[in-house]
Amino acid sequence: MYLGDDDAPVVADLETTWYDARRNKPNRSAEWRLYYAACEPIRMARPGDLMCFGMLRDNRLLIVITQHDSTAEAQAKWLFGIDDEQEGAFRFHDNTERELDAFGAQIFEALGINVEVRDDTHLPEMIGRWGYRFPSNEEFASFSQSSLTDVDPAHDDPDDVVIEYYDRSYLLFKLYERAVIQHDYDAAPFVSDGIIDVDSFTSFYTSVRNRRMSRAGKVLEIHIAHILDARGIEYEAQARTENGKKPDFLFPSQAAYEDPTFPETQLRMLASKTSIKEFPSGRRRGQQDQGQAPIHPAPRRRDPSQARPTR
Repeated sequence: MYLGDDDAPVVADLETTWYDARRNKPNRSAEWRLYYAACEPIRMARPGDLMCFGMLRDNRLLIVITQHDSTAEAQAKWLFGIDDEQEGAFRFHDNTERELDAFGAQIFEALGINVEVRDDTHLPEMIGRWGYRFPSNEEFASFSQSSLTDVDPAHDDPDDVVIEYYDRSYLLFKLYERAVIQHDYDAAPFVSDGIIDVDSFTSFYTSVRNRRMSRAGKVLEIHIAHILDARGIEYEAQARTENGKKPDFLFPSQAAYEDPTFPETQLRMLASKTSIKEFPSGRRRGQQDQGQAPIHPAPRRRDPSQARPTR
């Protein structure tokens, strides 16, 4: 698999051969070699790219090549615990005992590897509450928060809290989604006698995909708002600024933002993002990203006589 930041992953399924080229030379140390057929991911690879090998539980070998200095490379290094990578060198990293959190699971899913949640402790309670129909994002986020009885949003480190909340809500979502999908499929299967009902399958897939896409970003905003509320921090979510832009959080309020007498040094904006791919490394601070409010926008001018300098 070849991963970069600009295009979809390029994948090939092939057989590899791993053997000792010196197996018939007992007086020499082993020289292990991996042979693989030519394929598109290999053809796309360039000097300096990162190549990771991982043995899966079903004895398949996962080969991931990431473009040098790309987001995909940074994700792979974090996922596999690579912190001493040197150009032209090979290193072994044992991740068999590493616990996988929501962020690692999402990276694996981006690689096309399904992550199964084994701890189903909260599944009976979720089914008892909602049956097999997803609740609102607010209700699901609230349940996720309440399940973490040892997390205090008012006093614990807020960075740790938001990660704990997001991690728990993601894993609970995966657990509950699997039960809902199985229930819906059993009620209206789209495969009969080996024949797929394409229309039913397309509708089913679209529903699952849309639910996943709309959930992650909104749930993160809800968790952040819960932490701010617990700490008594004044804010306004989805306030409107120039040209109809809506920052995720505006501090302390839209009214203060529009008030020319309010001190500019006390105004803040916060963007809630589950991914920072839309902020390239070369982007200058304050430079506007498409669809986002600028970090230091010009104020809304209600009266020319009250115009204030651009922030």
